[in-house]
Amino acid sequence: MVDDDSKEADPPVLPKGKCTILHAQSQLSSLPEGIFSGLNNLEWLDLRYGNLSSLPERIFRRGLNNLEWLYLGDNNLSSLPERIFSGLNNLERLGLGDNNLSSLPEGIFSGLNNLEEIWLNDNNLSSLPEGIFSGLNNL
Repeated sequence: MVDDDSKEADPPVLPKGKCTILHAQSQLSSLPEGIFSGLNNLEWLDLRYGNLSSLPERIFRRGLNNLEWLYLGDNNLSSLPERIFSGLNNLERLGLGDNNLSSLPEGIFSGLNNLEEIWLNDNNLSSLPEGIFSGLNNL
């Protein structure tokens, strides 16, 4: 489901055996590439309510094979690299709401075949590239 009018849902209480990082309300403006390397069991990553203004293109590439939920909402992101979510094949929920995004690259969601929900609300998006949701049959 693509929901552009509602707030991102809070992650439910973690079932036993799940691994999560909740780093909401941080004042970090950037994160280094490789910060999540080796976190193979990480399933939920919550970086909402921060001060992130940019993210490296390869930040989520190493070790996040099992990531299902990624929340980046309520930051200061104005753009995202086209391949930033590449390799997050198990991602089901992606929160990008409440940022300063004015455009999204055409292939940004390419390969996210398990994606069920995307939050894009409260950004500066006036249009989206044709075909940006192609192949996302679970939305």
